[in-house]
Amino acid sequence: MRIKTVLKIIVTLIWSLSINNSVQAEGKKLIYESSRQGTDWKVYLLNKRFVKKLELGGESRRLYLIDLEVDSNYDGVTRQTNLVQCSTSKPFVAFKSDFEQQMAVIHVINLGGSPYGYNSGSHWIYWTVCHNLWQPWQYDLESRATRLGYTTELESEQIEIPYGLLQHLK
Repeated sequence: MRIKTVLKIIVTLIWSLSINNSVQAEGKKLIYESSRQGTDWKVYLLNKRFVKKLELGGESRRLYLIDLEVDSNYDGVTRQTNLVQCSTSKPFVAFKSDFEQQMAVIHVINLGGSPYGYNSGSHWIYWTVCHNLWQPWQYDLESRATRLGYTTELESEQIEIPYGLLQHLK
């Protein structure tokens, strides 16, 4: 099952590499802030770019590249680009790994479930990018996800793949 999931995601990512560079100007806006083990950070959305709409597995999926600014008391201000797939069957946020060179991380998330420490930021990013829901932790996400067509039984997982497959992430 895991290999099938990884293969579907890789196919989606490869399709996304032929980019339509339409840009939605956002301006800098706070997505979330957090603190863990003495490190505090704030994550801002700088802009999002629609990449492609895919018909895959009988579902329409939208892909966005987003530029983020992360301001932390540990690293200072850094920027990154993430790929977000808006999908009711395979929602994910992908980004370059901070810990392993030449690797990317994909957070496949269960929008109706509870965010975990490792993927809570991806939850907040997804809700903001795909549903324009700011400060999503203030809402009943399980009922909202169900109303939007998500199942609450999706499996959350973290997948690492070679970064070259996500050459548009910075």
